[in-house]
Amino acid sequence: MELGAVRIGLTVTMVLAAVVFAAPGAGAHEVADLRVTLDGPTGVRAGEKFGYVLAIHNDGPGDARDAVLTHTPDARSRFAGTDQPPDVCQFDGRELTCRLGTLTPDATRIIRVTVETAQTLADGTRLDSHAKVDSTTYDDNLGNNGSSHPVMVEGGVDLAVTMDGPAEFVPGKSAAYAITVVNTGGTEAVRLRLRIAVDPVLTAGSVPAGCTAELVCVRKTLAPGERWSFVLPVEVNPSAQPGDVVWTTATVTSASEDVDHSDDDAEAVGEVGQALADLGVTVSGPRELVPGRAYEYRAVVRNHGPASARSAELAAELAELVVPEGYPDTCTAEGRRLRCELGRLRPGRAVRMVFGVRATPDAVAGADVVTRLEVGSLTDDPDPSNDAASTSGTVPNARLVLRAAVDDTEPRVGAVLTFAVSLRNRPDSGTATGVVVTDRLPEGTSPLSAESDLGTVRPSPPRSRTMRWTIGELRTGRSAMLVLRARVRPDAPPGVPLVNRVRVSHGPATSVEVEGERCGGGAACASTAPVIAGSPPSAASPRRPPPPEPEPAPPPSAPTPRPEPAETAEMVTQPPSSPLPAPGGVSTFVFGVSVVSMLVAVRLLVR
Repeated sequence: MELGAVRIGLTVTMVLAAVVFAAPGAGAHEVADLRVTLDGPTGVRAGEKFGYVLAIHNDGPGDARDAVLTHTPDARSRFAGTDQPPDVCQFDGRELTCRLGTLTPDATRIIRVTVETAQTLADGTRLDSHAKVDSTTYDDNLGNNGSSHPVMVEGGVDLAVTMDGPAEFVPGKSAAYAITVVNTGGTEAVRLRLRIAVDPVLTAGSVPAGCTAELVCVRKTLAPGERWSFVLPVEVNPSAQPGDVVWTTATVTSASEDVDHSDDDAEAVGEVGQALADLGVTVSGPRELVPGRAYEYRAVVRNHGPASARSAELAAELAELVVPEGYPDTCTAEGRRLRCELGRLRPGRAVRMVFGVRATPDAVAGADVVTRLEVGSLTDDPDPSNDAASTSGTVPNARLVLRAAVDDTEPRVGAVLTFAVSLRNRPDSGTATGVVVTDRLPEGTSPLSAESDLGTVRPSPPRSRTMRWTIGELRTGRSAMLVLRARVRPDAPPGVPLVNRVRVSHGPATSVEVEGERCGGGAACASTAPVIAGSPPSAASPRRPPPPEPEPAPPPSAPTPRPEPAETAEMVTQPPSSPLPAPGGVSTFVFGVSVVSMLVAVRLLVR
């Protein structure tokens, strides 16, 4: 009896336990295996919008109550939206949280999220996105509650097709097209399809492998940088008429998104019989070229048809006074000659090119600067009159400025006078040529020395008071200085001013402007008051000179000239070995360059 009661009690207990475990609301004892998968593209471009697909599934056996999905996109991407209403999914600036409620066993919930990558991301950047799912129901398998998906920033798919064919077709003869498809992007293209449409006067010969009789060619994949090439032979209809245009096209597509559709099509245009392409060229350039400055020539090459110009080429012959500094990558330079390959130029197409040049520093004033261009191709040109063009500019005239000065305007007999002469070529001027300065020292003086920072100085004729300063070329913005020292002789005409006269001779296209005192006839002068009578100081009783005044620094407008090695005056030194000659004679004097003398000249000329 007691044993039966025990058995009945155990049975009741087990039944009650089963009821409790199966009763609604007893979630703490239910089991629901939630899992989430995160999917999306493998490659995207910088600045591109793309989507993730999140799939949440309940593998049971129980309900997943209060299910919550959390999606964390890469911080370098921007959240752009979801297909769920705001009461289901909210984005807090970092994470997307979606409250899914209860998911019954075998239930699936799909959520789509859109993000946008930053424009500044470089190719090869990896974007990691993470998702996880959870609920208040016990999950006995947490290994599938999270999912991640990497996305690489790539160049995308960019298919380009090219097709080359003959420019001229002979009726009844064979011809061929060379067709190439290349993936210039950074992502593999899948399920490619190439359609070829040949002109009605042509008949396709043997069909390439992978193509149908309708000339539809397929390929599974094309990796970045990979080429897909083949040759399509054709036969020309014997009844084709000379002059008929033959037009064949090719178009490539794929199942991948192409980032640039502009190169998905290609065409080859020819004609039956003799092919003609009327090429023409025009050019424009500067009307004035200042030495040392940069300029541009702009050329336009146009094919007026009717056929394509095969292997078109442009040749440019620059003037001697300019040098090339910049030109298109399709051009090569040999000295001042440029040769540019234009390839096949279709009818009606124009190619614009810019050539950078710089005028040489020694461009001579008034010189003509002529640049000539010529275009040609392997296709016959019916009108060669427009195959060449030229543009002409001129180097501006040289504008010289002459100035003369003297350090002592009230000289005494025996005094040593310093005469300074400056000659400069204004900016924006051409190079002056054949420049010679003639300086006639005053009557009653004996020359002692002659110094210049450019060119050579010589008495002309020898042992005379006339100095010939030969400069030759004086470039734009350059200046030159001459310093002459002479002693006032005892036989200097009394009561007569001493006048130093300076003239300039030069080549063509040059003008001379005199600053300061003028003598007429384009000469510059440096004059003194009448000579003060008296004996020159003797060695026995030398005259004490007045205390020297401090020398001010040269002003900014007249920087200290520095002789340049390539243009230094010829150095000829003859030390004085005898006292002043008798009146009417010429003393021995010194040629050379002295920094001190140049400084003195600057002080005199800027007074």
